[in-house]
Amino acid sequence: MTHVPPRAVIFDLDDTLYAEWSYFESGLGAVADFIAGPDSGRRTAWRERLSADVGQNGRAGVFQRIPPPSGRGEGWVATLLHVYRTHHPTISTFPDVAPFLQRARRDGIRLGLVTDGKSLVQRRKIDALDLASRLDAVVCTDDIDLPKPAVEPFLAAAALLGVGADACVYVADDPSKDFIGPHRLGMGVIHLRRPLPRTIAKPAPSPEAEAMRMVTSLAEAAELIFGESP
Repeated sequence: MTHVPPRAVIFDLDDTLYAEWSYFESGLGAVADFIAGPDSGRRTAWRERLSADVGQNGRAGVFQRIPPPSGRGEGWVATLLHVYRTHHPTISTFPDVAPFLQRARRDGIRLGLVTDGKSLVQRRKIDALDLASRLDAVVCTDDIDLPKPAVEPFLAAAALLGVGADACVYVADDPSKDFIGPHRLGMGVIHLRRPLPRTIAKPAPSPEAEAMRMVTSLAEAAELIFGESP
């Protein structure tokens, strides 16, 4: 692969191009602000309260642990989830993303994205990260009701990129589901395992999910994909 670069590189999104925990923290802050209203002091207090709750009890069920205001029990958790999912996130790509994308453009390699999760949420992330203008194809699996490890999202991405699936490399972080579909299609795969201080818990790896190579940064991935360092 180092001698014949792929025609396209397709990425996962969460914990591949940005830190997923930063989205959670951004959404938690939005929920705290919603609960507190316009009072900046109460906003700070609620942000600290929710952060402490997550630190003590974990991320799961955090909204269920927030007591509803008087008379607003029904639909309270659903409202908080809506605030979380529709907020405009404060997130940023990892520092190695821009250089990788620029190198790919320079070498004429097409760029795509395949991501699980609710389409509304993922597209808000993509907008916040300014990725849409830097990629040639985006597939949110929620839009076609076929999440990973199905092969269809990868076939769709390859078609949108105008290349065959076997001419693509998929770069992702989750061995429980990310590499099964690409393997079945003959795609190259790279397991990007970043040394993150905080991560969202993921299932155990699938026995089908052995990646071609494991790297800790897109700079390392670039050496595999493009060949020698620029």
